[in-house]
Amino acid sequence: MPIWLQWPQFIATIGIAFFAANITYRQWRTAHERVVLDLFEKRMTVYENVRAVIAEITREGTADGRTLLRYVQAADRLGLLFGIEVLSYSDDTRERIVQLAYHEAMVKRGVAGQPVKDHELHKGKAAEILKALGEFHEEFSVLLMPYVRMTTKVR
Repeated sequence: MPIWLQWPQFIATIGIAFFAANITYRQWRTAHERVVLDLFEKRMTVYENVRAVIAEITREGTADGRTLLRYVQAADRLGLLFGIEVLSYSDDTRERIVQLAYHEAMVKRGVAGQPVKDHELHKGKAAEILKALGEFHEEFSVLLMPYVRMTTKVR
């Protein structure tokens, strides 16, 4: 085959290779963006579930064993989807809910006719914990902001 016929074949082969590489890159980019979006959606679901439980506690002004269980279930994937600082804050929040339930139980015992020492102390502690839980939404949102930010730009 003469050389003048081989050059167009060579150029066409290189052009097809670049075209295939471009398609492969775009497919990889689309797959990457889908993974980022899926992770974002999973994080937002956990975030909304946790916030809903805390909103219920602050709205009702009370917590019990069922509320604690709902919080633990809502927060069980935080360690998988977020960093250690979010998990630590969640553990602190869980402990606040436990303490709130304890102090409320002590207040109810006193109201039910059984004298409980430091009745007012338990009411005060419960109020302090509720105030701290009221700040949860703002503090939790700040902690999660780096994880739920969409960094991929739309083309």
